[in-house]
Formats: sequence, structure tokens, C-alpha cells
Amino acid sequence: MKKKQKEKLMKAFRPSFDSTRQKLFRHLEQTATKLYNLDITASLNPKNHEQLLVVNNTPGTETKPLIVPIDETFVSIIKRVQKQEKAVLEQF
Repeated sequence: MKKKQKEKLMKAFRPSFDSTRQKLFRHLEQTATKLYNLDITASLNPKNHEQLLVVNNTPGTETKPLIVPIDETFVSIIKRVQKQEKAVLEQF
């Protein structure tokens, strides 16, 4: 398969924005568990879909959920992961 044909197919079958965002959230959860031994849940804030909601589920800790605004920089990171740029997900 030629390089241009392969690129065209990759663009046609790239994952959706929502699935890429969920993949990034799962990666954040796995990284927190791996590096800091924290059991967190990352998701969109149900009240405001322009905010990331991070909840600490570690037993014995009573903390408020962390709310992080999703700005254009975060959206551009998601788009770069969606385009399958090398090492973007690992850097994040």
C-alpha cells in the first residue's frame, strides 16, 4: 500500500473526538494509579461539559472533586491524539 493511500485510510477511520477524549481520561487515571498510587476517576462534569471532573476514589480520603476547565489548549491536545501523532499521549 502506498504511503498516500495509507494516510487517506487513516484519516477516514480515525477515532471520534469523544472516544479520543475518553481515551485521554483513561490514560490520566492509569498514570495517576501507576505513578502516585491514586485511584481517581476523570470525566466530563455533568453540569458543565467544558470542565474536567477529577474525583479521588482512594479509600480513607475525603476530598472534594477537582474541577479543571477545558480550554482550547486541551482541545488541541485531544485533536493531536486523535490524529495519532506519535508520543503525544505519553507526554500528556
